[in-house]
Amino acid sequence: MKENSTFYLSLFFGAFFALILAIISGLYFDPVKILHQYSDNEEVTACIDSRIYKPYWADQSEREIYFLGSSRTYWGVNPDHIEHNFGIKVFNLGLPGANLHETLSHLKVIHHKEALRHVFIILDFSMFDKNNLNLPNFSEDRIQYLSKKEREPIYIQEWKKVFSIDTLIKYISQDINCVNQKVNGSLNWSSNHTAKLLYERVIDIYSKYLVSDFQYSESGLNSIEEFSTLTEVAQSHPSTQFHIVFSPFHSSLYEIFFKFKKEELLKKVRVDTIKAVQNYSNIKVWDYMNFIRSTKPYSSIVDSRSSLFHEPSHFSFNYGNILFKEIIDNSPNVGTIISSSNIESHFSKIKRDRKKWIQSQSYQVWPSPYLDKILK
Repeated sequence: MKENSTFYLSLFFGAFFALILAIISGLYFDPVKILHQYSDNEEVTACIDSRIYKPYWADQSEREIYFLGSSRTYWGVNPDHIEHNFGIKVFNLGLPGANLHETLSHLKVIHHKEALRHVFIILDFSMFDKNNLNLPNFSEDRIQYLSKKEREPIYIQEWKKVFSIDTLIKYISQDINCVNQKVNGSLNWSSNHTAKLLYERVIDIYSKYLVSDFQYSESGLNSIEEFSTLTEVAQSHPSTQFHIVFSPFHSSLYEIFFKFKKEELLKKVRVDTIKAVQNYSNIKVWDYMNFIRSTKPYSSIVDSRSSLFHEPSHFSFNYGNILFKEIIDNSPNVGTIISSSNIESHFSKIKRDRKKWIQSQSYQVWPSPYLDKILK
């Protein structure tokens, strides 16, 4: 009997001290810091909810160059590649599914950084779609909290609303294969059957839904009106260069816009963007949304074994290296600096390039029976 009492007493005190330890841990333990070491590792951030963690990492980091945008930025810009090729550290704050509103909101997280010299904002047509709503795990409160340069001393308590030990365990225990797959920006389109199926699937989705249903937003959420708020940040940071980049995508995807007679909307997006920023010397607009030309001058930074695209909608790290070098050197070749003075001649050039592409199919990875079937 006495032994049972001792056992239950020990069990009680053990549980009591475990509870106390859990409470103390809950007050002082910051689960984000465990994952903080992976903030520049795209292989790991691909496996976790980067919409929650990346703004925190961006807030904690000190870089001269930040990239903002959607999944095109996320999958197209590799900080490790850029550091290896150019010796420059950058931060990729691109987030899958980010619309224009969310992308611009991240300016609030980084705008107060003293070291800030360049901001790349990579845009795509879907960002200006009025149907592209904020994703459920995007938090205005989180962004507002991070935007405060001087914060109240409630750091842990505030972040407990978003981060928890349960959250940490969830992401640590996710499929390790995600990390082992080595997101390296390459798909061998000539022999990879999976890549071919992905290509066909993307073309199918864009044809049936994204392009055909695209509605340009001129006011309110994701509008050019909202985009214009960028100029306020640029005006208050005259020493920072803002690079507005229209994202590249594969020529076969661009052709779908012509099929659905949406190319004029793409033109309007670019024209309106130019008008919004044309009076600011520290903002330039770059257009990579074209029928791609030769990339031969960049052989030193492009892996010849790899494609320039993951699939038609998302450019690879190879293309990201080209884009970065051109813009940081202010030497357009594959891309074009567009302004009110050259926009019409630029669109004429795109139409000529499209005609050549249709005639020769020289930019297609495979013959295009599938694309022809979709476009008929």
